[in-house]
Amino acid sequence: VPVVILSALCIFISSFAPLRRASRQMPMGVLRDTGMLRRAKKFRSREQFRATGLIAGRQARLHPFRQSGAAVMIALMLIGTFFVVELCMGMLNDSTYRTSDFNLYAHTRYIGSSRSFAMWSEDSLSEQDLNQIAEIPEVDRVEYSREGIVNLILRDEIPGYLRDTYTGEPTYTETEFDDSNGEKYVCVQEQAFNVSKLSGSLDYLLAEEEPVKPAENEINSDSTYLYYQELREVQKATGETGKLLPVWLITVDPDSEAIREAVREGMISREKLDAGQEVLVYAPDQYVGRKLRKRAGDSAYVWKTVKGTTEPVEWIAENHNDYFRPGQQLDFLQMVTDSSPGETDLTYDSMEQRRASVTVGAVLEGYLADSEVVTPGELTILTTEAGAASLGFYLRGPLDVNVTLNGTVDMDEEEMIQERLERIAMRADMGVYNSIQGHRDSLETQRIGMTLFVGIIVLFFAVSVAMQIGNAGRRIRADRRMLGTLRAVGADKDTLVGCYRLPIILTTLIGLALGTAFFLIFRYNDPYCNLLPAYHPEIVLPLFVILSGLCLVLCLAGVRARLGQLMRRSIVENIREL
Repeated sequence: VPVVILSALCIFISSFAPLRRASRQMPMGVLRDTGMLRRAKKFRSREQFRATGLIAGRQARLHPFRQSGAAVMIALMLIGTFFVVELCMGMLNDSTYRTSDFNLYAHTRYIGSSRSFAMWSEDSLSEQDLNQIAEIPEVDRVEYSREGIVNLILRDEIPGYLRDTYTGEPTYTETEFDDSNGEKYVCVQEQAFNVSKLSGSLDYLLAEEEPVKPAENEINSDSTYLYYQELREVQKATGETGKLLPVWLITVDPDSEAIREAVREGMISREKLDAGQEVLVYAPDQYVGRKLRKRAGDSAYVWKTVKGTTEPVEWIAENHNDYFRPGQQLDFLQMVTDSSPGETDLTYDSMEQRRASVTVGAVLEGYLADSEVVTPGELTILTTEAGAASLGFYLRGPLDVNVTLNGTVDMDEEEMIQERLERIAMRADMGVYNSIQGHRDSLETQRIGMTLFVGIIVLFFAVSVAMQIGNAGRRIRADRRMLGTLRAVGADKDTLVGCYRLPIILTTLIGLALGTAFFLIFRYNDPYCNLLPAYHPEIVLPLFVILSGLCLVLCLAGVRARLGQLMRRSIVENIREL
């Protein structure tokens, strides 16, 4: 209703404005048609006389902006079509793409402990629980991944890849925070990036002696002092002399397409992975850039695993893998505790130590966009579930379990499966998401959205056609005597239509050009940095041409109908002066 009211208001204003301007002219000036006389100097003599072309050209030159409103309306219709196509394609992809039928997910994704170099065990889905899920009728496969923290032992010189990557920006920025007691805390932060799972700096690996302890009113944002203290505690508890770098250890399916395509060096052997003889190392390159244009609240920097982005970015730092190679021997140390992570007396002396030495089978890089378990850009050790058991490492139970059915089920079977999954998930404080129901909801939302947007496009289309036919109708009424004269010398309906064809064609082409220009601007220079999920010129551009052509055909049909009304009267009635 608001769109209809707004459209009616636009039509009223566009019709009222020319009448108001015309009412200000003097009657004698209108009779003399001084506007045409002023433009007469621009007319050129022609060797051939084509009445319809001259009349249509005269209409276009005397009133060049008369059709501008209709051209803008056509452009708006095409722009709306562009957004509808793109958003509907995105909704269609989202609604049809689902990797599973049910998903069990952890409410909290916390992993590790209050100590950065250790992890703690907790209740999670057991092997019996996973087997019960697999035994549910209609279940085809159960997919999940386990993850944990292991410490990579570095006994040689720390490679450049495992150091902080500095951007060369101004070193420190200070921000003051007030706590509840009114005390001031200074946050010291510098722009540095690395591929570690740690949220702070890796400078503790380079420190030969204890770093300077932060002041009481200073927040140790890079955590260098904290990590160095913990490193020394682990070394004291284990007798290890090498430096330790906490990394993720995650179980994956080595036969998946995402893993296979990410291999840069080496080969994947599932037998050696299962036997604990080899592991895969995801060691991505890192590119850091400064955004040249950003919105409020966004980070000023972007870091990618491949050098390329649609955002305007100035690349200021790079970090390439110069350490991990196939056949390399890696030593790991894992610290495990059953204590609660919140206990203040938790120490590394009371934790269990687990060690393993293993060879690098293959080195992976890239974004790993199709992997749901590996964090892009973060150094990660990958193996199979059997391989983790062979290495003797403790991994937390799966945080996500994808359940896929072997076919379609009715509503009763779907409800039964969901209830059984919910009972199993409650044992590990996990939730259950029904992807089948989510798919149905997405389709319903898509249908409602498509109906709404198509209605808006039809409205814009109707208004644009009505505006052009209305403009042509007013000109036909004003040119009645001229048209009667043309009829008197033998002009038929097709000839008369030619007198009004050119302005309509020009209006349609201008609207098509404006809509296409808007699409190309968004296609190659999205001002909102990938606002739309994708661009489909193979659908949008032909649809632009089809809609514009249909608009042109309907407008010409409307002109023919208006002229038909005129031609039903006699020639004498058309010509005589009222």
